[in-house]
Amino acid sequence: MGDLILCKIPLAGTPYYMDDFGINIYSLEELSHLAFKHTDMLSEDIMTGDFTNWVGEELHLPALKRELDDLIAEGASLHIFVGRLLSNCGYLTESDLKKTIDRIQALENKSEAEIRKIRADRLLHSDRLSDAVLEYTSILEDRKNLKLSVVNEGDVFYNLGVCYSRMFFFEEAKECFNSAYEKNRRTESIKALLHCVLLMNDENAFKAVVDRYLVPPDLVEVVKDEFNNSINSSSVESFKAKVEKAYSQDPKSLAALVGIWESEYEKNSGI
Repeated sequence: MGDLILCKIPLAGTPYYMDDFGINIYSLEELSHLAFKHTDMLSEDIMTGDFTNWVGEELHLPALKRELDDLIAEGASLHIFVGRLLSNCGYLTESDLKKTIDRIQALENKSEAEIRKIRADRLLHSDRLSDAVLEYTSILEDRKNLKLSVVNEGDVFYNLGVCYSRMFFFEEAKECFNSAYEKNRRTESIKALLHCVLLMNDENAFKAVVDRYLVPPDLVEVVKDEFNNSINSSSVESFKAKVEKAYSQDPKSLAALVGIWESEYEKNSGI
C-alpha cells in the first residue's frame, strides 16, 4: 500500500480478501485507511457473514461481530455499517470518520451507473489504466441494464479514449473519441479526436473528421495551435534533452533510462 499504519488491535492470523480493492487486509486499521482514502471503492459486498465471522474469529472481537450481524439483519445502510465498524477501531479522527461516512452516504444516493463511473474515474486518475479500461468497458457492456443516457455513454467513451491514448493505443483511442463525440457532442470530445489523429500523423484522417463533423475553422486552428504548443513545450524539450544527454554520455545509460520507462508503462498498463 505504500503507507505505514499503526495497528493497536492484534493482526489477524488469516487475512480477509477485499474484493473491491483486490487486496488482503489484516486489521481494522487497514480497512479504516482504505475506507478514508478510497471511499468510493467500498460496496455492500462487505456486509456479509464471512466478513463478520472474520472480525469475530480472526480479530477476536465477538461483541463487534454481533453488532455487525444485527445491522445486517436489520437491513442497515452501508454508511451505518461502516461507521460502526470504523468507530470501534479508533484509527480515524472524529473529523475524518465523519467525512468518510458522509461520502459513503452521498454515494448511496447515486445510481449504480454513477457509482461505477466514479470508481472507473478514480482508477484513471490513479493511473491504473488497464483496470480503468476494464471498468469503463464493463459499464458500456451493461449500458442497457444501467440505463445510461446517450450523453453519459459518450462521457464513458471519452474517458476510455483517454485511457487508451495514455497507453499509446491511438487507434483504439480514436474510435472511443469518435463514439464519444457522436453521443455527447461535447467540444472536448471532438478536440480529443482531432488531437488523436494528429498524434497518429494522419492528415487524411484529420481532414476527414473536420469534413464529417463540419468542425468550425476557428476550432481547427485552436486544435492545431494546442498540438504544436504541446510538442514544442518546455517539458517535451526537457525530455528530448534528457534523452540526448544520456545517449551522448553512454548508450548504456539510455538503455537503463528506457528500462525505467518501460517498467512504469507496464505498471500503469497492467502488462
